[in-house]
Amino acid sequence: MMSLNRQFVGVLLIALLGAEGMHAASLVSKDLIKNKQHTHFRVSPDGSKIALLAPHEGAMNIWHQGVGRGKRTLITRESRSLTHFLWQYDNEHLLYLQDQDGDQQHHLYQVDINGFNTRDLTPYRGIQARVVSMLPLVPDQILVSMNLNSRQRHDVFRINLDTGAIELDTINPGYVIQWAADADLQTRAGVTLSPGGDYEILIKNLANGEWTPKVTIPAGRAIPGLIGFSPDGSVLWYLGDDETGSIRQWALNLQTGETASTPEGKVGDVVDVFRDPVLGVPEGVALRNPMKSWRMFHGGYESIIEFLRFEKGDLFFPNRSLQKKEWIVGYTDPQMSTTYQVYVLGDRHKVILMGMERPNLRNGNFSATQPLLIPGPDGQKIRATLNRPILKKEEPVPTVIRVVDGAMDQPTFQFDEEAQWLAYKEMAVLTIYPPRGVASKEAVTALADDHWATGLKDDILVARNWAIAEGHAKDDQIYLKGTGLGAYAALSAGVKQPDAFAGLVLVNGVTDVPSFMKELPTYEQSIASKLAGWFTGDTSGQKAWAEPSPLDHLNDLDSPVLLVHGANNPWIRKDQAGRLRSKLLNLQKPVETLLFEGEGHQIIQENNVIRYYEALEKFLSAR
Repeated sequence: MMSLNRQFVGVLLIALLGAEGMHAASLVSKDLIKNKQHTHFRVSPDGSKIALLAPHEGAMNIWHQGVGRGKRTLITRESRSLTHFLWQYDNEHLLYLQDQDGDQQHHLYQVDINGFNTRDLTPYRGIQARVVSMLPLVPDQILVSMNLNSRQRHDVFRINLDTGAIELDTINPGYVIQWAADADLQTRAGVTLSPGGDYEILIKNLANGEWTPKVTIPAGRAIPGLIGFSPDGSVLWYLGDDETGSIRQWALNLQTGETASTPEGKVGDVVDVFRDPVLGVPEGVALRNPMKSWRMFHGGYESIIEFLRFEKGDLFFPNRSLQKKEWIVGYTDPQMSTTYQVYVLGDRHKVILMGMERPNLRNGNFSATQPLLIPGPDGQKIRATLNRPILKKEEPVPTVIRVVDGAMDQPTFQFDEEAQWLAYKEMAVLTIYPPRGVASKEAVTALADDHWATGLKDDILVARNWAIAEGHAKDDQIYLKGTGLGAYAALSAGVKQPDAFAGLVLVNGVTDVPSFMKELPTYEQSIASKLAGWFTGDTSGQKAWAEPSPLDHLNDLDSPVLLVHGANNPWIRKDQAGRLRSKLLNLQKPVETLLFEGEGHQIIQENNVIRYYEALEKFLSAR
């Protein structure tokens, strides 16, 4: 165990950053994409133990150790990598979600600290489980939503963590897509879709069980994110955007129906909430503009943030012990692999260094992530980030334009392994984000014939021309990569301007929206149709997406295509890639396909990730 003063913490972190002049060429590129050495550190409720994810036989599994750098003990032996877990409040068990080969039918598992007894707490075939809430004041229970009684909806169930007994807690009153429980672990709030397509925050009357809309948020704005209730149940906190599109923390007074936002007078989006580990009360928020800064509501925390803050990284706080003495602290930075520490609150500040996610990269010199607002169509600004190769800071280079997977995705400034891998291959990376949330129904209506995925194609082409004009990209070596719905936008751009791109990479991509909507999991179809119906009055969702379809214009496509897909992806089925591949082959267009068995919407198994990057490097270098 190391006790460190603030100055020594800074020295250690500077050492982790490595020598200033180290060349990117000295790195082993595989270290950027293989499994992290460790991640997702979490302290136990009593502060005595640390659990984390680390590799075991090629898959990320749960381990535990003492608070410090002592010996680690393996808890789980899953063959498919885990991505997160929770401590149970008895300090002797952990809970985690796991699916079958990426099918997204997650079950909730409980395992003891010794790894001897693992049981499925949701042992029903064909269901999907989602954790709703677990509170230290009710330590033997957890609320979980499952589509058990109907595949079309997720109801809330109460599970006894001691006996495994399951009972129905709350029947879904309609299209609830998010739940929140109060301080007594009673399901009391939900986010739903109204008949008109708006988002509504519903509150449950515990006396008669009736649900009442309290807040209405127009469609096209950000989906509200429920935080939790005040201890007396009179206030509900949630995240949502304001009239300018900025994300704020809101407090809904359940007695008066009034809402108030925090923090007032601050510029930037609220991207994280610092909550009391027992009561769940917000004690601070993190704002991003474009970097991350914390505003604490408790004056005593300001000095702690100042002590922990390091000029090279953003702070985040995964969890704390119930007594608030032990904190897990993380540092993220675009040019440094994420680093974890344990901060121990006391008369003297103490920090225990847990390590870097990718310690083999500690001496690397990585590409800076530059936030951009590119002038776009109709005077709008295109949100983007740029990474350039370390050794080629001025000249035009081969460039990959990436399109993100969702309309609500925001620019982040964490360590981006793929962007750094491409920069290591002496390529620039320009990442394009969709427009911000739309602030009125009128504005959304105007987009009815040009939804964000197809509208984004114009932003892509504008960004391409900007990259050439600014001297970043070689005009004959610009590649376009899209994921999910971002792949639909990428394919649309490639069809609209056939000579614009040297190649298209479509990862788990939508290529035909009407069939995509028909093939969605049952519990998502009704919600998708409801949103589409708000745009057009057509609940089938056909009109909202059918025009224009890039599949009808593949004769115009000149770019070779690399299709990457998880065979078990339930959201965007492999037939999406299969249909495009068949059409391209019939037209004698160049297409390569990489289908991963045992993977879903995300490719997470280490051997498959490495195979993907090997195929990507070959595809990019062949043109």
